[in-house]
Amino acid sequence: MMDFRLVFLVGSMTVFLAAQSGAQTPPSVPTAPGVGFAMQGFALGETLRLVVLNAGNTVFPPAPTQCRPILQFYDSQGQLIKQKTVSDLAPGSADMLDMSRDELPGIGRVETRGVAITGSSTSMGVLPGTAVNLTCNLLVTLEIFDSNTGRTILETTDSKPLPDSTVPTQ
Repeated sequence: MMDFRLVFLVGSMTVFLAAQSGAQTPPSVPTAPGVGFAMQGFALGETLRLVVLNAGNTVFPPAPTQCRPILQFYDSQGQLIKQKTVSDLAPGSADMLDMSRDELPGIGRVETRGVAITGSSTSMGVLPGTAVNLTCNLLVTLEIFDSNTGRTILETTDSKPLPDSTVPTQ
């Protein structure tokens, strides 16, 4: 007959370890106000483009603001590959970050994730030395296109909010 204390102990440890593993966001996942896309594969001869459009100030009456999104690409291991901080994105303006598959080592298809850090509620910055502001209204798109012809292969706006570093994960 099985000892119920052993079953209880093993069950309790399993629940404890599961709770601990979900308690923190992995360090490779950015935690800031912004959006991220699912992993997208692209091959030699293709370019991945992350586009951000400032659709205009959502505060009425409009207040002067600086809109400074940060555009990033991460590899499948969660390592930052490329980044661009937009100095000031005026309402109605767009900016982008391109990364050609040819810029990366190796051959074949590579999985990459696009991230746009869009602001901070405190306007004090999400990265050292970077001030950002939530009063800009940003729309973000991820595109893969043929580097030679410019023909679009994929375009998506299906992004998800990044984990919030100020809210503890349960």
